[in-house]
Amino acid sequence: MRQAMMLLLVSLSLPISANAQDPRAFHAKELADYYKGSLRLGPNLARARTIYDQLRNDSGMEFRVIPCQTFSAGQAHDGGIILIDISLLQKPTPIVAFFLSHEWGHEALGHSPNIYRPNANAWRIRYSATQDEDEADEYAANFMAQHHYALDPVIAYLRRIPYSRGDFTHSWGPARAQHVQSVYQNALAQDPTGNQEPGSDKPVDCDEAFADCRREAGRELNELARTHLEEIKSLGCPCNNLVGLAFFNCREECNTRMAEMEIERDTFWQSKLDECKADRRRCQNK
Repeated sequence: MRQAMMLLLVSLSLPISANAQDPRAFHAKELADYYKGSLRLGPNLARARTIYDQLRNDSGMEFRVIPCQTFSAGQAHDGGIILIDISLLQKPTPIVAFFLSHEWGHEALGHSPNIYRPNANAWRIRYSATQDEDEADEYAANFMAQHHYALDPVIAYLRRIPYSRGDFTHSWGPARAQHVQSVYQNALAQDPTGNQEPGSDKPVDCDEAFADCRREAGRELNELARTHLEEIKSLGCPCNNLVGLAFFNCREECNTRMAEMEIERDTFWQSKLDECKADRRRCQNK
């Protein structure tokens, strides 16, 4: 509340520029959406639930989403926890879909450790400071193309995000918007169903069968993840009771097994997804 009041005082004490990139105008709008969204939290959460279900079914993963207000649209945390701003939930559905899938992408891609990727990508080489955020944007753009969400509201919003000198992990708004648009268009061009609007003449049974196949693969992946979790618990990895070289050998053994589990889940999911895609191509070629 103190942060919200400070933003309000700053926005009221200074003239708001007509420039959409002006930080004062941007944050004043976010604050207004926060108060409006607080009054409409129930309906907004019901609308976001549809997006949540799509993400869960597509990824075969399930993460906890908590509405709050960080004034950063959303955040992905260790343990599979996603924070989503109440002000964001007040915005048009495509913007909600983009940022929720962006944070979901952080979890699904292993940028933060969770039940599916316990070690996350801590040892992965990053070639730029913005790599994780760019990858999450790509995940979101592909998700939006797959589900036919309109991209124009998202592009307009990204271009309005003010430049922050202290933010080295996100690309600048216009550059980010251009990248998202490029990935979105490529996804539509590569997906045989991407250019088909809902209600078109294309038979829907192939798409429904594909969605059912992915949902079933997701359930099987969840079962595999639970099996791995039980195995981790049974191993115990009692390394804290050891000292010296024995401690490091124990940690290496446990980390090696968890890495093997992650590879096993990735291989399983990719294999199932390839099967689903092959079934869809056969269905569409009939």
